[in-house]
Amino acid sequence: MPIRKLVERGSYAPETLAVIFEAFDSAWAEIAARFETDDPAALELARNRLAQAVLAVAKADASHASELKLEAIAAFDQMSPFKTGRL
Repeated sequence: MPIRKLVERGSYAPETLAVIFEAFDSAWAEIAARFETDDPAALELARNRLAQAVLAVAKADASHASELKLEAIAAFDQMSPFKTGRL
């Protein structure tokens, strides 16, 4: 999971990490169908961008995965080249 590698660079409490991982998994489950590709590299790029979006909006005291998920998807949607959802 790409988010685990990115999180290693930051410092979050174990409870916050659990929220971050849950938000990432939930967000990916919601947006994965947008990508009409079987290319593993393209999907990995999308997952990495989502991980970056989750971490960009995560606060050190994040406690609600559902809110973090929505914020992360909104941030992800603003990232290029993923605005259209096509890879």
